[in-house]
Amino acid sequence: MTEKPSKTQTSFLRRLMVAYLIDTGKNTVPLIIETTGMPRRTAQDTIKALNELEIEIEQYNRGCYRILSWGAVDKNWIKNNFRHVCSVLSYPQYEISEVSDMSYEQVVHDQSLYCATQSLELAQQLSVLSRASESTERTRNAKQLMKKLNDNESRIAALRHIYRTVGRVDLEHLLFELTNLTMEEHSTALSDPDGWKRALQIGGQADDGESYVAPTKELNQWRIKFIEAIQSK
Repeated sequence: MTEKPSKTQTSFLRRLMVAYLIDTGKNTVPLIIETTGMPRRTAQDTIKALNELEIEIEQYNRGCYRILSWGAVDKNWIKNNFRHVCSVLSYPQYEISEVSDMSYEQVVHDQSLYCATQSLELAQQLSVLSRASESTERTRNAKQLMKKLNDNESRIAALRHIYRTVGRVDLEHLLFELTNLTMEEHSTALSDPDGWKRALQIGGQADDGESYVAPTKELNQWRIKFIEAIQSK
């Protein structure tokens, strides 16, 4: 990595590094501070932000943390590139002259593909829910699904920003396409059926009652386009 990373990229790398530190026993804020020299507030905020990368973390003792799941992140990538990441982040304890033959970009690409997988899984769950009879349970499940959809879209938006800052406008546009494929009014209709009916009445429309069909073919085609795009450069 020869160019100075943006604040978004730096934040992304910092989260990976802190997760790896926790996993290797530097699992308290004081230990992270001692290892990296980062400010206490930065260490605390970074730990809180790990869930945005689908890294599940648990506080099992007062001030002690452990990783429960790495989500789509490849822990071996962090292990193999740990010193290089610290060098990019300008933590003097780990500065070295060698340059890794891997880059943070591969992790970002992996996250994008993971979001696409999540989009398909959530779309399929929404399709099943749309065929279920209206009930309290369906509404409750739809609200939970809505939260997952919003979380996934937040990750996609963050990835779009990263691609924009590094000049990969082509990949940014592909992630906009992914958002368009997964935005579906059925999730709103199922999570708030009464509110949806009132909205239709205000708009002078009728509920067509049609079930939602997951865009499986379109999402699989999107994945092929994305892989072709990252392999072309």
